[in-house]
Amino acid sequence: PAALMNAAAFAAFERALAAVPANPEEPLIIVSPAPYIGYAAIEAGQKWYTNVDAEDKPVDLSQDPEAWSFHPKGFADFIQALGRANRRKFIILSGDVHYGFTANANCAVHTASGSKTFSIVQFVSSALKNASSTLQAAKSIAPILVTQFRDDFLLGHMDKDRYRLKTLRELRGSPDPYPGNWELQIQWSYSFMGGVDVVEDNNVGYLKISNAEANQTLYTRATSFTAGIRWADIPLKKPLPLPKI
Repeated sequence: PAALMNAAAFAAFERALAAVPANPEEPLIIVSPAPYIGYAAIEAGQKWYTNVDAEDKPVDLSQDPEAWSFHPKGFADFIQALGRANRRKFIILSGDVHYGFTANANCAVHTASGSKTFSIVQFVSSALKNASSTLQAAKSIAPILVTQFRDDFLLGHMDKDRYRLKTLRELRGSPDPYPGNWELQIQWSYSFMGGVDVVEDNNVGYLKISNAEANQTLYTRATSFTAGIRWADIPLKKPLPLPKI
């Protein structure tokens, strides 16, 4: 699949980041139409039925395989651009999916002078119409997907002439479980909102953001769901870079 931003778009993005005044404690808000951190239970199914990782089948572009993580180099370029910015807290506002959720991540990028870490909180609100049939199907066909990917981790590195994103499961089963040329590590989790980690009904999001915490409330026709994250808790609960796998 194609990356969601080309070289010209990334160059413009980096110029915009460079123009932001330095203030490490103030969260910087970024809008990504498609969620940068996808809801992994859905993306696992999309990856399978669109042949994203298949060696012997072409990618089925008719099914719109447009997740950031489906193009490893584009995924890495985005994280590395944030690592070069003069902020350490980022809010990503996303939609373009028919469900809502909240994710938080700790990130590490490998530089010539060592590693640099920063945190992301991503808020996703659904469209106002058309609840997700894909999510409902995933729950009915493969309910284990919904719980298997609640917390996840990716390590990015060049592997010969190809950029790869590897999960902990893949790394632990690899003969090289901790590549010395790693460029990025990201570990994330989905926040529970009223006992669920994804809101299936159509919703509208309301945000409260400060230097200390970030909160999202998703309002549906029937009720509301709230998730709150303290910035200081993210690196404590997800320390990076990992010293070993």
